[in-house]
Amino acid sequence: MQKPKLTSYPKSETAFYDWGWRTMSPMFRGGQYDLPHRHHFGMLHVFNQGTIQPAQGYPMHPHQNMEIVTIPIKGQWEHKDSEGNLIHFGDGEVQIMSAGTGMAHSEFNASQTNPLTTMQFWLHTNEPNSAPRYEWFRYANHLRQNHFTPLVQPLRPPRLSRQESIGRDEGVDGPENDAQEGARILQNAWFNIGRFDQGAPFSYALKGATNLQNGQSGRKYGVFAYVLAGEFLLEGVKISAKDALGIENTDAISGTSLTPDAQLLLVEVPMDA
Repeated sequence: MQKPKLTSYPKSETAFYDWGWRTMSPMFRGGQYDLPHRHHFGMLHVFNQGTIQPAQGYPMHPHQNMEIVTIPIKGQWEHKDSEGNLIHFGDGEVQIMSAGTGMAHSEFNASQTNPLTTMQFWLHTNEPNSAPRYEWFRYANHLRQNHFTPLVQPLRPPRLSRQESIGRDEGVDGPENDAQEGARILQNAWFNIGRFDQGAPFSYALKGATNLQNGQSGRKYGVFAYVLAGEFLLEGVKISAKDALGIENTDAISGTSLTPDAQLLLVEVPMDA
């Protein structure tokens, strides 16, 4: 059995920027930060974590053909966009924007007194020039200790193999996924979060297609694992808060929590960037 390919992204090699009104730690390249192995992880091209000071934020600005996932860690965002949405969302919730043909939005810390700590991810879209769309999902109501909880999933599941699609009338992709299983994006990507007791084992089976499609190999998938709190032993590698581990060439991963109330975020994406 082929061993998984592992790529470490230690906190000690992550850049840190401080502009006063906000801080930013980009996991991948940004500004003067440019390590060869940190340009992207498959279809995941941007992952930033940072803090926004009270009432500060980003004025209206445009995006196009990008799937943008925002996950507050502590505090609350105010989101306003060109589609008419005006939303406040905070920790325990996730927001997605499928920018498609073009979508402008502003993002501000909704609090006048408390800083906002947040994460944001950008993925290339599966459906260029589609209509812009917006969703948010409250995952806090679904959390279960020592289990992974879905945050984000594909709007439409990956293509079926030619054999599996016989007799089905679902076109190129399957039917739309249920919105109760997480916010939905136009990319074959899955975000899951888990909180674990000390010593708790866990495993995750990759959801991406691994079968043959129309006589050709299916897309290859990988998992980008990011530690939100505590420490883990993941695929034999010890990782701590704000460390990440990229895992490829496998259909499942496993590990153990090393500390109480350890928290892990898994982002599964296609690797054919």
